[in-house]
Amino acid sequence: MKHLLLVLSLISFAFFNHSSAQITAVCPTPTNVNSVVTDSNIILSWDSVPGAIGYIIQGGKVGFPYVFTIKSFSNTFIVPKAPKCLSFFYSVKAYCGSGNMSASSVKDTLTTNGCISCDTPSVLTTSNITTNSASLSWTSEDDAIFYVLQGRVVGYPKFFQVYVKDTVFNANFLAPGFTFQWRVYVVCSKTAIAGPTSWQTFTTPTMKTGESVQLSGLYPNPAQDKVQLQLLSFEEKLTEIRMSDLTGKTVMNIDEYLQPGINSVSLDLSHLQNGIYFVHYGSVTERLIINR
Repeated sequence: MKHLLLVLSLISFAFFNHSSAQITAVCPTPTNVNSVVTDSNIILSWDSVPGAIGYIIQGGKVGFPYVFTIKSFSNTFIVPKAPKCLSFFYSVKAYCGSGNMSASSVKDTLTTNGCISCDTPSVLTTSNITTNSASLSWTSEDDAIFYVLQGRVVGYPKFFQVYVKDTVFNANFLAPGFTFQWRVYVVCSKTAIAGPTSWQTFTTPTMKTGESVQLSGLYPNPAQDKVQLQLLSFEEKLTEIRMSDLTGKTVMNIDEYLQPGINSVSLDLSHLQNGIYFVHYGSVTERLIINR
């Protein structure tokens, strides 16, 4: 819009610089106001008004008041280098000399080329639900640059938000026995954003009898020199955390004293080679990739 206003403000010329006899007849209002949009410019036109010696064009961005005024000697005006996907309106007044100005014409509204279609995903799917994770996926949109995923525990006002370039997100930081909901926005450009979708709801299963510790987070994964475990414990207890490689060989073994609630445990991986490993605690095993 700023570019359009700059172009229009630079258009200046002498206008109505002559005198004429006093005119008593009313200056007719321009009719058949029309516009033709091309990839390079906009052509504004209207029917010639008998007795008119010039015209005044007023317009602005749709939803805003008049922001520019242009003077023209003919019933056609070309707006060069119009910005992409801009909706604006304009109307025309005829000038018949000696201060005799017509009323404004009917407004014409147009949209320049280059608009991006941005639609919300039509299908959202929740799969692979465990006590601490779920796979969230949705249909792709052709013009999407990235997606914004929001989620929360049902009944809680605060939600988490992540930016995703793919159409799937593995939420591996959940807790057992909770009902969650999530939705998606689509970002196609700075101004083209679609959504959100409706909330999708799912419930993680409760812990098995006898299990008092669950993994609520393992990140980053793939990891480099350190990995952070978020362990959800329902009691005070000493828990063994073991790592093994693809051959089953134990490469790390530590005992961690856990408090009720979320416990953060950091594992030093700097002595291990790149590859696939497994983190074991209780009856649970999680895969971990080291990639430097």
